[in-house]
Amino acid sequence: MNQLNTTYIKKGFLGFFSIILILSLLTACGSNESAATTDEENKVEDDADVNETDRATEEEEEVVGEAPFPRTLMLGEEEITVLEKPESITAISLDTTEVLLSLVDPGQVAALSQSISNEYLSHFSHKTDEFSRKLAGSSIDPEEIISYDTDLVLVTLTHGAEQDAAEMLQHVGIPFAAFSRWHTVELLKENILTIGELVAEEEKAQGIIENIEEHVNVVQSALQDVAEKPTVLVLSQVGSTTGPFVLGPTSISYDIVKLAGGTPASDSIGLENTAPVSIEHIIEMDPDFIILVEWGTTSDEFSELVDSAGFEALRAVENGNVKHMKARDIMISNQHAVLNGLGEIAEWVHPERFN
Repeated sequence: MNQLNTTYIKKGFLGFFSIILILSLLTACGSNESAATTDEENKVEDDADVNETDRATEEEEEVVGEAPFPRTLMLGEEEITVLEKPESITAISLDTTEVLLSLVDPGQVAALSQSISNEYLSHFSHKTDEFSRKLAGSSIDPEEIISYDTDLVLVTLTHGAEQDAAEMLQHVGIPFAAFSRWHTVELLKENILTIGELVAEEEKAQGIIENIEEHVNVVQSALQDVAEKPTVLVLSQVGSTTGPFVLGPTSISYDIVKLAGGTPASDSIGLENTAPVSIEHIIEMDPDFIILVEWGTTSDEFSELVDSAGFEALRAVENGNVKHMKARDIMISNQHAVLNGLGEIAEWVHPERFN
């Protein structure tokens, strides 16, 4: 009897122990599954946070890339505010026209300079038929410009009419960007970027600027340590009917000549601006090289000077160092004056550096 009870107690204890062990194992499995579930939930939440952050970053980059408006720029001492991306732009002067057409589609142009029709002045003369409204910078009718429903006006201030138009257009709320200085490559780059910002085409503008800088660097590298910088006279009309002018420091041609390894001949007579010139002045300069700028038509006064005996006796003429260049590649401020004109002049003045 005692032995039986002892055996029964042992079996009962073992059974009880087995139940406890099974319950412990089940509890442990449940805890592991719960922990695994919690870890998985945390991972999902973390992934969601990361995705949300990525989306926020992408949205932020998207907003920056869309060039948000309104935007305000300083042009000289004037503040210009553009409320929306311009879709109907008027460029009154040729330099602003050339830059604008390099940045936007023709459909965004309401009106532009009439000089675009002249292939000697514009690199976009082949597109002239795409535009019905062409303006003369010397006679601007602000009421006509308002009738175009334009949302941005670009102009270079060279005539009184432009300033009068500016006041009226600003009064009716049309943004008016008035440029005054284009006469160096650095100023040209600044103006290209400003116009790019005004029309929300900064990336295109920056690409043009980088192309200019690369071209200048190539020429400067070829001319490194050049010993002699011969004198170069740039002789031009400043209109289809004007007499000859020496292009001085107020013309981009002056900067291009210097970058091309030449010395502007205007320095030899102390010119500080582009100015009318006589054969006596040119004989005094007696330059090594002469560039005759072509406008498509030549005035009688200009022809008479070039055909004169005094001109024929110049050193540059006797040595065959006279070059004809279209105005668009040497004196009209646009990127092509650098991309085309600079290299052409540098190779002409220093052929030994470009063989």
